[in-house]
Amino acid sequence: MVAIARTVPGRVGAVLETGIHQAKTDAWNDRPMDVRDLIGAAGTPRGDAARDVEATRGAAMQTGRGLSNPEGGRRRRRGSLAKGLHLKRRGRIWQVVGTYRGTRVRRTTGETDRDRAHRHLADALREIDARFDGVVLPPPRAPAAPPPPPPVAVLLVEPEVRDAPPKATFGEAVQVYLADEARSPDTETRVKRLLGLIGPDTRCEDITANFLKEVVRPKVLSAKAERAERRGKAPPDTIPAVSFGREVVIPAKAVLNLAARRLGATRGCFRPEFDPIPVSKRREVCLRPDDAERIIEVAKARGEHTLVVVLVVGVCEGPRRGDFHRLHWSDVDLERGSMLLGRVKSLPGQTRERLIPEMRPRTVQALREYRALTGISHGPVFRTADGTPFPDPGALGKKMNRVLREIAVELKIPDARRLTMHPLRHTSASWDYADDRDILRVKERGDWKSLESVERYIHLLPNKLAPLVRAFFAGRAEARS
Repeated sequence: MVAIARTVPGRVGAVLETGIHQAKTDAWNDRPMDVRDLIGAAGTPRGDAARDVEATRGAAMQTGRGLSNPEGGRRRRRGSLAKGLHLKRRGRIWQVVGTYRGTRVRRTTGETDRDRAHRHLADALREIDARFDGVVLPPPRAPAAPPPPPPVAVLLVEPEVRDAPPKATFGEAVQVYLADEARSPDTETRVKRLLGLIGPDTRCEDITANFLKEVVRPKVLSAKAERAERRGKAPPDTIPAVSFGREVVIPAKAVLNLAARRLGATRGCFRPEFDPIPVSKRREVCLRPDDAERIIEVAKARGEHTLVVVLVVGVCEGPRRGDFHRLHWSDVDLERGSMLLGRVKSLPGQTRERLIPEMRPRTVQALREYRALTGISHGPVFRTADGTPFPDPGALGKKMNRVLREIAVELKIPDARRLTMHPLRHTSASWDYADDRDILRVKERGDWKSLESVERYIHLLPNKLAPLVRAFFAGRAEARS
């Protein structure tokens, strides 16, 4: 057709020739791209198509011409490399999708960069051509390993050798315990006695449950036997678990727990794991109102007036054993009938006061008679027969317990040998409940820590004795019948 157009003379022939060339160019640009277009007339083997594709693509990117038309003209869609194969982004990752030589291709490149993703197009062509031409491809070469980093000079410094801290002894733990905060005199006495049993040079990490059982327990039993011999009594064969727990286990646990917090594990101080102290399952002791009146009569006849006041205050108001020794006349207001317990027991930073706003009439009556008898209205309330204060709570307790048991045995009162000052508080809880049947009021009045403790003692007294309890509180004579 070009030759025919050249035979047309003048301007018309030139226009026809130009139109024919443009039509051929448009037909070339609109045809589908095939690998054969990249091979050319030289007859390059199809197995090397991928290599020529990469070379042609590089040249095209430098000249700005499309891969499908190296000579210029209309460019194909960017990302297309061969017939039906192109790059498609899914999220941030480029994928190779399309059909080539009847093979459907959909694979991920794993690349987020478009230029690096083009390499996977060449790999897809190589695999498909090799499958059709029967060529065995070598395995893909592993990427070259990065060069080793340059050697770094390391300065070796020998660590400083320090001596391990010495293991803490029980003597140090006791010092920490007593210096941590102000302790009551009774607590200091127990801890110092325990220090003599365990030994000040004993390491804290060696104090275990077996150590207390095999080493400390025989010492406690031996000390009790010596005291019994001095009093002319038979030595005990064993130590009750409750007594051993109160004298040894509880204070030892308190000292070691604080040492674990203050000194730490580096000094060999850990929280102790002692066996739990068994709770006594014996029946609790509770005085009947008529038995209390009989004891008071015998005590007055013997001249034990301190025991009379201790018994009345104990069953009517329920103070703790240590409160008897700490009670001063300045804490008692007989005109208003009030009493303040625990003033002296309060430690720095603590408030352990218990106010009794309204004492029982029997309590007020007994305190007035005792003050008139001794003629002393200042200092400690409870005193010896010659009017001097008891030196410590232990002296007051030993004296009252001994006289109380002797009178109870003489009167053949049930559980007489177990009757001491402490059961008077249990008796008070049972009497309070028999008076008004209000367990919450009993807990508040007696300053009990929990209702569980109150429930343990409120049912010790039969309900039929409630009238005798009210008569005792009021100081009437019917309680003596």
